[in-house]
Amino acid sequence: MIRRSAAVAVRFLVLSVILQMVSENTYADAAPASMQVRNIRYYSGPDQTRVVLDLNRPCNYQVSERKDPDRIVIDIPSGRFSPGVKEVTVGDGVLARIRVNRLKKGAQVVLDLPRVPEYKYYTLGPNAVHPDRIVIDLKKSITKVERMEREARAEKVANSGDMIVIIDPGHGGSKPGTSSRNGLLEKTVALDISRKIKAAVDSYAGFRAVLTRSGDYDVSLADRIKIARSHGGCCFVSIHLNGAPSSRPRGSEIYYLSVEGARDENSVALEERENMILEMGEEGEVLNDDIEWILGDWGRKEAMSQSFALSQSIAGRLKGLRSVPFRGIKQGNFVILRNLQKPSVLVEVAFLTNRNDVSLMRKDKIKEEYAEAIAAGIVEYLLANPPEGSGISPAKMLTHTVSRGETLGLIAQRYGVTVSEICDLNGIQRSSTIRPGQKLRVIRKTVRSTGS
Repeated sequence: MIRRSAAVAVRFLVLSVILQMVSENTYADAAPASMQVRNIRYYSGPDQTRVVLDLNRPCNYQVSERKDPDRIVIDIPSGRFSPGVKEVTVGDGVLARIRVNRLKKGAQVVLDLPRVPEYKYYTLGPNAVHPDRIVIDLKKSITKVERMEREARAEKVANSGDMIVIIDPGHGGSKPGTSSRNGLLEKTVALDISRKIKAAVDSYAGFRAVLTRSGDYDVSLADRIKIARSHGGCCFVSIHLNGAPSSRPRGSEIYYLSVEGARDENSVALEERENMILEMGEEGEVLNDDIEWILGDWGRKEAMSQSFALSQSIAGRLKGLRSVPFRGIKQGNFVILRNLQKPSVLVEVAFLTNRNDVSLMRKDKIKEEYAEAIAAGIVEYLLANPPEGSGISPAKMLTHTVSRGETLGLIAQRYGVTVSEICDLNGIQRSSTIRPGQKLRVIRKTVRSTGS
Protein backbone atom coordinates (compact mmCIF):
# COMPACT_ATOMS: atom_id res chain seq x y z
CA MET A 1 0.00 0.00 0.00
CA ILE A 2 2.85 2.32 0.91
CA ARG A 3 4.73 1.45 -2.33
CA ARG A 4 1.59 2.19 -4.38
CA SER A 5 1.12 5.60 -2.71
CA ALA A 6 4.77 6.44 -3.34
CA ALA A 7 4.39 5.54 -7.03
CA VAL A 8 1.34 7.79 -7.35
CA ALA A 9 3.23 10.62 -5.67
CA VAL A 10 6.13 10.27 -8.12
CA ARG A 11 3.75 10.32 -11.10
CA PHE A 12 2.09 13.45 -9.72
CA LEU A 13 5.45 15.17 -9.26
CA VAL A 14 6.56 14.34 -12.81
CA LEU A 15 3.25 15.60 -14.23
CA SER A 16 3.58 18.85 -12.28
CA VAL A 17 7.09 19.44 -13.66
CA ILE A 18 5.89 18.80 -17.24
CA LEU A 19 2.94 21.18 -16.83
CA GLN A 20 5.23 23.85 -15.43
CA MET A 21 7.64 23.46 -18.38
CA VAL A 22 4.78 23.71 -20.88
CA SER A 23 3.47 26.77 -19.10
CA GLU A 24 6.90 28.45 -19.14
CA ASN A 25 7.42 27.68 -22.84
CA THR A 26 3.98 29.05 -23.70
CA TYR A 27 4.75 32.25 -21.81
CA ALA A 28 8.13 32.54 -23.53
CA ASP A 29 6.51 32.23 -26.95
CA ALA A 30 4.02 34.94 -26.07
CA ALA A 31 6.63 37.29 -24.60
CA PRO A 32 8.30 39.82 -26.91
CA ALA A 33 11.72 38.97 -28.30
CA SER A 34 14.62 40.27 -26.26
CA MET A 35 16.28 43.52 -27.32
CA GLN A 36 19.33 42.74 -29.49
CA VAL A 37 22.18 44.73 -31.00
CA ARG A 38 22.68 42.67 -34.13
CA ASN A 39 25.55 44.55 -35.76
CA ILE A 40 27.83 47.56 -35.34
CA ARG A 41 29.02 49.52 -38.38
CA TYR A 42 31.10 52.66 -38.84
CA TYR A 43 31.95 54.96 -41.76
CA SER A 44 34.89 57.40 -41.79
CA GLY A 45 34.55 60.45 -44.00
CA PRO A 46 36.43 63.72 -44.49
CA ASP A 47 34.13 65.61 -42.10
CA GLN A 48 32.72 63.04 -39.70
CA THR A 49 32.71 59.45 -38.50
CA ARG A 50 29.33 57.72 -38.30
CA VAL A 51 28.65 54.78 -35.97
CA VAL A 52 25.50 52.71 -36.52
CA LEU A 53 24.02 50.11 -34.16
CA ASP A 54 21.64 47.76 -35.98
CA LEU A 55 18.78 46.60 -33.71
CA ASN A 56 16.08 43.97 -33.93
CA ARG A 57 13.44 46.47 -32.72
CA PRO A 58 13.12 49.99 -31.27
CA CYS A 59 14.49 50.42 -27.76
CA ASN A 60 15.20 52.83 -24.93
CA TYR A 61 18.81 53.93 -24.61
CA GLN A 62 20.98 56.50 -22.88
CA VAL A 63 24.06 58.30 -24.18
CA SER A 64 26.61 59.87 -21.83
CA GLU A 65 30.14 61.27 -21.88
CA ARG A 66 32.93 59.93 -19.66
CA LYS A 67 36.40 61.29 -18.90
CA ASP A 68 39.81 59.84 -18.08
CA PRO A 69 39.94 58.49 -20.72
CA ASP A 70 37.54 60.36 -23.06
CA ARG A 71 34.70 58.20 -24.29
CA ILE A 72 31.01 58.18 -25.22
CA VAL A 73 28.88 55.44 -23.68
CA ILE A 74 25.62 54.08 -25.12
CA ASP A 75 23.63 52.05 -22.57
CA ILE A 76 20.75 49.82 -23.69
CA PRO A 77 18.91 48.49 -20.60
CA SER A 78 17.77 44.86 -20.90
CA GLY A 79 19.54 44.62 -24.25
CA ARG A 80 22.04 42.03 -25.38
CA PHE A 81 24.46 41.51 -28.26
CA SER A 82 23.95 38.94 -30.97
CA PRO A 83 26.74 36.36 -31.37
CA GLY A 84 29.57 37.73 -33.46
CA VAL A 85 29.21 41.36 -32.35
CA LYS A 86 32.61 42.29 -30.96
CA GLU A 87 35.11 45.11 -30.45
CA VAL A 88 36.10 47.12 -33.54
CA THR A 89 39.36 49.02 -33.94
CA VAL A 90 38.91 52.23 -35.97
CA GLY A 91 41.83 54.63 -35.46
CA ASP A 92 40.76 57.31 -37.94
CA GLY A 93 41.73 60.27 -35.75
CA VAL A 94 38.15 60.82 -34.58
CA LEU A 95 37.35 57.42 -33.12
CA ALA A 96 39.94 55.06 -31.66
CA ARG A 97 37.81 51.94 -31.18
CA ILE A 98 34.31 50.64 -30.44
CA ARG A 99 34.07 48.40 -27.36
CA VAL A 100 31.28 45.99 -26.46
CA ASN A 101 30.39 45.36 -22.80
CA ARG A 102 27.98 42.53 -22.02
CA LEU A 103 26.45 43.59 -18.69
CA LYS A 104 24.13 41.63 -16.41
CA LYS A 105 21.35 44.16 -16.89
CA GLY A 106 21.91 45.26 -20.46
CA ALA A 107 24.20 45.97 -23.38
CA GLN A 108 26.77 48.75 -23.43
CA VAL A 109 28.69 50.19 -26.38
CA VAL A 110 31.70 52.38 -25.63
CA LEU A 111 33.30 54.73 -28.16
CA ASP A 112 36.92 55.34 -27.14
CA LEU A 113 38.05 58.76 -28.37
CA PRO A 114 41.29 60.77 -28.54
CA ARG A 115 39.05 63.60 -27.32
CA VAL A 116 35.27 64.08 -27.20
CA PRO A 117 34.25 65.88 -30.41
CA GLU A 118 31.05 67.68 -31.29
CA TYR A 119 28.50 64.92 -31.86
CA LYS A 120 24.83 64.08 -32.26
CA TYR A 121 22.77 60.91 -31.96
CA TYR A 122 19.32 59.78 -33.07
CA THR A 123 17.26 56.71 -33.95
CA LEU A 124 16.00 55.58 -37.35
CA GLY A 125 13.22 53.20 -38.28
CA PRO A 126 13.65 50.24 -40.62
CA ASN A 127 13.81 50.62 -44.38
CA ALA A 128 14.24 48.25 -47.33
CA VAL A 129 17.91 47.68 -46.48
CA HIS A 130 18.45 48.32 -42.77
CA PRO A 131 16.59 47.47 -39.54
CA ASP A 132 15.95 49.84 -36.60
CA ARG A 133 19.12 51.77 -35.78
CA ILE A 134 20.86 54.03 -33.33
CA VAL A 135 23.16 56.46 -35.14
CA ILE A 136 25.99 58.49 -33.60
CA ASP A 137 27.70 61.13 -35.76
CA LEU A 138 31.11 62.31 -34.53
CA LYS A 139 32.20 65.55 -36.18
CA LYS A 140 35.80 65.76 -37.33
CA SER A 141 37.55 68.81 -35.94
CA ILE A 142 39.10 70.73 -38.83
CA THR A 143 41.55 73.50 -37.98
CA LYS A 144 41.47 76.88 -39.67
CA VAL A 145 44.70 75.99 -41.47
CA GLU A 146 43.27 72.68 -42.73
CA ARG A 147 40.11 74.44 -43.93
CA MET A 148 42.14 77.08 -45.75
CA GLU A 149 44.30 74.39 -47.37
CA ARG A 150 41.19 72.51 -48.52
CA GLU A 151 39.70 75.69 -49.99
CA ALA A 152 43.01 76.56 -51.65
CA ARG A 153 43.17 73.14 -53.34
CA ALA A 154 39.64 73.55 -54.67
CA GLU A 155 40.38 77.08 -55.88
CA LYS A 156 43.52 75.86 -57.62
CA VAL A 157 41.46 73.30 -59.54
CA ALA A 158 38.81 75.90 -60.39
CA ASN A 159 41.47 78.30 -61.73
CA SER A 160 43.54 75.65 -63.52
CA GLY A 161 42.17 76.55 -66.94
CA ASP A 162 40.92 72.98 -67.38
CA MET A 163 37.26 72.20 -67.96
CA ILE A 164 36.15 70.71 -64.62
CA VAL A 165 33.69 67.82 -64.59
CA ILE A 166 31.99 66.91 -61.29
CA ILE A 167 31.33 63.17 -61.02
CA ASP A 168 28.94 62.29 -58.20
CA PRO A 169 28.97 58.62 -57.05
CA GLY A 170 25.46 58.09 -55.66
CA HIS A 171 24.84 57.13 -52.02
CA GLY A 172 27.77 55.97 -49.85
CA GLY A 173 28.47 55.08 -46.24
CA SER A 174 25.32 54.22 -44.33
CA LYS A 175 23.20 54.85 -47.45
CA PRO A 176 23.85 51.82 -49.67
CA GLY A 177 21.09 52.46 -52.20
CA THR A 178 19.73 49.56 -54.25
CA SER A 179 21.16 46.07 -53.82
CA SER A 180 21.07 42.85 -55.83
CA ARG A 181 19.85 39.55 -54.43
CA ASN A 182 23.41 38.38 -53.89
CA GLY A 183 24.48 41.55 -52.09
CA LEU A 184 25.98 43.78 -54.79
CA LEU A 185 25.43 47.33 -53.48
CA GLU A 186 24.63 50.41 -55.52
CA LYS A 187 27.05 52.59 -53.53
CA THR A 188 29.96 50.22 -54.33
CA VAL A 189 29.31 49.93 -58.08
CA ALA A 190 28.57 53.66 -58.41
CA LEU A 191 31.93 54.56 -56.82
CA ASP A 192 33.82 52.04 -58.96
CA ILE A 193 32.33 53.34 -62.20
CA SER A 194 32.77 56.97 -61.10
CA ARG A 195 36.48 56.38 -60.49
CA LYS A 196 36.78 54.90 -63.98
CA ILE A 197 34.92 57.90 -65.47
CA LYS A 198 37.33 60.24 -63.68
CA ALA A 199 40.33 58.37 -65.08
CA ALA A 200 38.84 58.53 -68.58
CA VAL A 201 38.02 62.27 -68.34
CA ASP A 202 41.51 63.02 -66.97
CA SER A 203 43.03 61.31 -70.03
CA TYR A 204 41.72 64.15 -72.24
CA ALA A 205 44.04 67.14 -72.45
CA GLY A 206 42.43 70.21 -70.84
CA PHE A 207 39.89 68.23 -68.82
CA ARG A 208 39.82 67.26 -65.17
CA ALA A 209 37.25 65.33 -63.15
CA VAL A 210 36.48 65.80 -59.44
CA LEU A 211 34.64 63.17 -57.36
CA THR A 212 32.12 64.24 -54.70
CA ARG A 213 33.25 61.23 -52.67
CA SER A 214 36.35 59.09 -53.07
CA GLY A 215 35.47 56.39 -50.53
CA ASP A 216 32.64 54.64 -48.72
CA TYR A 217 31.30 57.44 -46.54
CA ASP A 218 28.22 59.65 -46.24
CA VAL A 219 28.13 62.91 -48.22
CA SER A 220 25.20 65.25 -47.66
CA LEU A 221 23.35 66.97 -50.47
CA ALA A 222 24.74 70.31 -49.28
CA ASP A 223 28.31 69.01 -49.40
CA ARG A 224 27.89 67.56 -52.89
CA ILE A 225 26.77 70.95 -54.11
CA LYS A 226 29.55 72.77 -52.24
CA ILE A 227 32.13 70.50 -53.91
CA ALA A 228 30.68 71.30 -57.34
CA ARG A 229 30.66 75.03 -56.63
CA SER A 230 34.08 75.31 -54.97
CA HIS A 231 35.85 73.39 -57.76
CA GLY A 232 34.23 75.43 -60.54
CA GLY A 233 32.44 72.50 -62.13
CA CYS A 234 31.36 73.02 -65.74
CA CYS A 235 28.86 70.18 -65.51
CA PHE A 236 27.59 67.64 -62.99
CA VAL A 237 27.03 63.92 -63.65
CA SER A 238 25.51 61.78 -60.87
CA ILE A 239 26.05 58.01 -61.17
CA HIS A 240 23.45 55.57 -59.80
CA LEU A 241 22.22 52.01 -60.21
CA ASN A 242 18.55 51.29 -60.79
CA GLY A 243 16.07 48.90 -59.20
CA ALA A 244 12.54 47.71 -59.97
CA PRO A 245 9.85 45.52 -58.37
CA SER A 246 10.16 43.21 -61.37
CA SER A 247 13.39 41.51 -62.43
CA ARG A 248 12.65 42.14 -66.11
CA PRO A 249 13.75 45.77 -66.64
CA ARG A 250 17.41 46.17 -67.57
CA GLY A 251 19.73 48.67 -69.16
CA SER A 252 20.77 52.27 -68.63
CA GLU A 253 18.81 55.52 -68.52
CA ILE A 254 19.73 59.20 -68.42
CA TYR A 255 17.68 61.77 -66.52
CA TYR A 256 17.73 65.53 -66.73
CA LEU A 257 15.65 68.02 -64.77
CA SER A 258 11.94 68.39 -65.25
CA VAL A 259 10.42 71.05 -63.00
CA GLU A 260 7.02 69.42 -63.45
CA GLY A 261 8.35 66.05 -62.35
CA ALA A 262 8.80 62.61 -63.85
CA ARG A 263 6.96 61.62 -67.03
CA ASP A 264 6.35 57.89 -66.59
CA GLU A 265 5.52 55.46 -63.79
CA ASN A 266 9.05 54.06 -63.45
CA SER A 267 10.53 57.55 -63.37
CA VAL A 268 8.11 58.60 -60.64
CA ALA A 269 9.12 55.67 -58.41
CA LEU A 270 12.82 56.30 -59.01
CA GLU A 271 12.44 60.03 -58.43
CA GLU A 272 10.62 59.51 -55.14
CA ARG A 273 13.26 57.04 -53.89
CA GLU A 274 16.26 59.21 -54.78
CA ASN A 275 14.64 62.39 -53.48
CA MET A 276 13.82 60.76 -50.15
CA ILE A 277 17.43 59.63 -49.72
CA LEU A 278 19.07 62.85 -50.89
CA GLU A 279 16.69 65.48 -49.54
CA MET A 280 15.86 63.86 -46.23
CA GLY A 281 18.91 61.72 -45.69
CA GLU A 282 19.27 59.19 -42.90
CA GLU A 283 19.08 61.84 -40.22
CA GLY A 284 16.31 63.87 -41.86
CA GLU A 285 18.72 66.49 -43.15
CA VAL A 286 17.13 69.39 -45.00
CA LEU A 287 18.50 71.96 -47.39
CA ASN A 288 20.33 74.58 -45.36
CA ASP A 289 20.68 78.34 -45.75
CA ASP A 290 24.03 77.98 -47.50
CA ILE A 291 22.44 76.55 -50.63
CA GLU A 292 19.06 78.27 -50.64
CA TRP A 293 20.37 80.76 -53.20
CA ILE A 294 20.61 77.94 -55.74
CA LEU A 295 16.89 77.25 -55.54
CA GLY A 296 15.84 80.38 -57.41
CA ASP A 297 14.39 80.23 -60.90
CA TRP A 298 17.18 82.27 -62.46
CA GLY A 299 19.13 80.33 -65.03
CA ARG A 300 17.00 77.20 -64.58
CA LYS A 301 15.57 77.13 -68.09
CA GLU A 302 19.00 77.58 -69.65
CA ALA A 303 20.42 74.88 -67.36
CA MET A 304 17.62 72.52 -68.37
CA SER A 305 18.30 73.14 -72.05
CA GLN A 306 22.01 72.50 -71.61
CA SER A 307 21.31 69.46 -69.46
CA PHE A 308 19.27 67.97 -72.28
CA ALA A 309 22.16 68.61 -74.68
CA LEU A 310 24.53 66.90 -72.24
CA SER A 311 22.10 63.97 -72.01
CA GLN A 312 22.03 63.65 -75.79
CA SER A 313 25.81 63.66 -76.04
CA ILE A 314 26.21 60.92 -73.41
CA ALA A 315 23.30 58.95 -74.88
CA GLY A 316 24.94 58.98 -78.30
CA ARG A 317 27.93 57.16 -76.81
CA LEU A 318 25.94 54.73 -74.67
CA LYS A 319 23.86 53.65 -77.65
CA GLY A 320 27.03 52.34 -79.25
CA LEU A 321 27.64 49.86 -76.43
CA ARG A 322 26.65 46.28 -77.14
CA SER A 323 26.82 45.13 -73.54
CA VAL A 324 24.31 47.38 -71.74
CA PRO A 325 21.09 48.22 -73.59
CA PHE A 326 20.11 51.90 -73.56
CA ARG A 327 16.54 52.70 -72.43
CA GLY A 328 16.49 56.38 -73.38
CA ILE A 329 16.58 59.93 -72.02
CA LYS A 330 13.95 60.82 -69.42
CA GLN A 331 13.02 63.70 -67.17
CA GLY A 332 12.69 63.77 -63.40
CA ASN A 333 12.49 66.34 -60.63
CA PHE A 334 15.50 65.01 -58.72
CA VAL A 335 16.75 67.05 -55.79
CA ILE A 336 20.39 66.69 -56.80
CA LEU A 337 19.60 68.06 -60.29
CA ARG A 338 17.29 70.92 -59.36
CA ASN A 339 19.81 72.39 -56.91
CA LEU A 340 22.49 73.06 -59.53
CA GLN A 341 22.43 75.87 -62.06
CA LYS A 342 24.82 73.93 -64.27
CA PRO A 343 24.28 71.29 -66.96
CA SER A 344 23.41 68.31 -64.77
CA VAL A 345 22.30 64.75 -65.46
CA LEU A 346 21.69 61.59 -63.48
CA VAL A 347 22.79 58.33 -65.11
CA GLU A 348 21.19 55.06 -64.02
CA VAL A 349 23.84 52.64 -65.23
CA ALA A 350 21.96 49.35 -64.92
CA PHE A 351 19.34 47.48 -62.89
CA LEU A 352 20.64 45.61 -59.85
CA THR A 353 17.32 43.76 -59.84
CA ASN A 354 18.14 42.17 -63.21
CA ARG A 355 20.40 39.11 -63.31
CA ASN A 356 22.03 40.00 -66.64
CA ASP A 357 22.82 43.55 -65.57
CA VAL A 358 24.26 42.37 -62.26
CA SER A 359 26.54 39.96 -64.12
CA LEU A 360 27.79 42.83 -66.28
CA MET A 361 28.41 45.06 -63.27
CA ARG A 362 30.82 42.46 -61.89
CA LYS A 363 33.09 42.71 -64.96
CA ASP A 364 35.78 45.40 -64.91
CA LYS A 365 36.09 45.45 -68.69
CA ILE A 366 32.37 46.21 -69.13
CA LYS A 367 32.48 48.96 -66.48
CA GLU A 368 35.56 50.49 -68.12
CA GLU A 369 33.84 50.54 -71.53
CA TYR A 370 30.78 52.15 -69.97
CA ALA A 371 32.87 54.73 -68.10
CA GLU A 372 34.84 55.61 -71.23
CA ALA A 373 31.58 56.08 -73.15
CA ILE A 374 30.21 58.47 -70.51
CA ALA A 375 33.50 60.38 -70.39
CA ALA A 376 33.56 60.71 -74.18
CA GLY A 377 30.00 62.02 -74.15
CA ILE A 378 30.85 64.60 -71.48
CA VAL A 379 33.97 65.79 -73.32
CA GLU A 380 32.11 65.96 -76.63
CA TYR A 381 29.40 68.13 -75.04
CA LEU A 382 31.85 70.53 -73.36
CA LEU A 383 33.90 70.90 -76.52
CA ALA A 384 30.80 71.92 -78.45
CA ASN A 385 29.49 74.03 -75.56
CA PRO A 386 32.46 75.51 -73.67
CA PRO A 387 31.55 77.47 -70.53
CA GLU A 388 30.70 81.11 -71.15
CA GLY A 389 33.64 83.38 -70.46
CA SER A 390 36.15 80.53 -70.62
CA GLY A 391 37.80 81.89 -73.75
CA ILE A 392 37.65 78.40 -75.27
CA SER A 393 36.46 78.19 -78.89
CA PRO A 394 33.73 75.65 -79.67
CA ALA A 395 35.17 72.43 -81.04
CA LYS A 396 34.09 68.94 -82.03
CA MET A 397 35.63 65.65 -80.94
CA LEU A 398 36.00 63.02 -83.64
CA THR A 399 37.19 59.44 -83.68
CA HIS A 400 39.57 58.84 -86.58
CA THR A 401 40.33 55.29 -87.76
CA VAL A 402 43.88 55.07 -89.07
CA SER A 403 44.17 53.94 -92.69
CA ARG A 404 47.16 52.16 -94.27
CA GLY A 405 49.99 54.61 -95.02
CA GLU A 406 48.70 57.39 -92.75
CA THR A 407 51.03 59.21 -90.36
CA LEU A 408 50.33 61.44 -87.36
CA GLY A 409 51.42 64.40 -89.47
CA LEU A 410 48.94 63.63 -92.27
CA ILE A 411 46.10 63.11 -89.77
CA ALA A 412 46.91 66.38 -88.01
CA GLN A 413 46.98 68.22 -91.34
CA ARG A 414 43.63 66.74 -92.34
CA TYR A 415 41.84 68.04 -89.23
CA GLY A 416 43.73 71.30 -88.85
CA VAL A 417 45.32 70.39 -85.53
CA THR A 418 48.87 69.76 -84.34
CA VAL A 419 50.57 66.40 -83.85
CA SER A 420 51.16 67.36 -80.20
CA GLU A 421 47.42 67.86 -79.68
CA ILE A 422 46.67 64.39 -81.07
CA CYS A 423 49.40 62.83 -78.92
CA ASP A 424 48.25 64.58 -75.73
CA LEU A 425 44.63 63.63 -76.34
CA ASN A 426 45.45 59.97 -76.91
CA GLY A 427 48.30 59.57 -74.42
CA ILE A 428 50.91 58.62 -77.02
CA GLN A 429 54.37 59.90 -78.00
CA ARG A 430 55.29 61.69 -81.25
CA SER A 431 57.58 58.75 -81.98
CA SER A 432 54.80 56.19 -81.46
CA THR A 433 53.95 53.84 -84.33
CA ILE A 434 50.30 53.95 -85.40
CA ARG A 435 48.67 50.95 -87.04
CA PRO A 436 45.87 50.58 -89.59
CA GLY A 437 42.55 50.21 -87.77
CA GLN A 438 43.81 52.06 -84.68
CA LYS A 439 41.31 54.64 -83.37
CA LEU A 440 42.54 58.10 -82.45
CA ARG A 441 40.61 60.88 -80.76
CA VAL A 442 40.83 64.19 -82.58
CA ILE A 443 39.43 67.57 -81.54
CA ARG A 444 38.56 69.76 -84.49
CA LYS A 445 37.72 73.39 -83.84
CA THR A 446 34.53 74.73 -85.37
CA VAL A 447 33.58 78.26 -86.29
CA ARG A 448 30.16 79.61 -85.37
CA SER A 449 28.52 81.78 -87.93
CA THR A 450 28.07 85.38 -86.73
CA GLY A 451 25.69 86.31 -89.51
CA SER A 452 26.05 89.20 -92.00
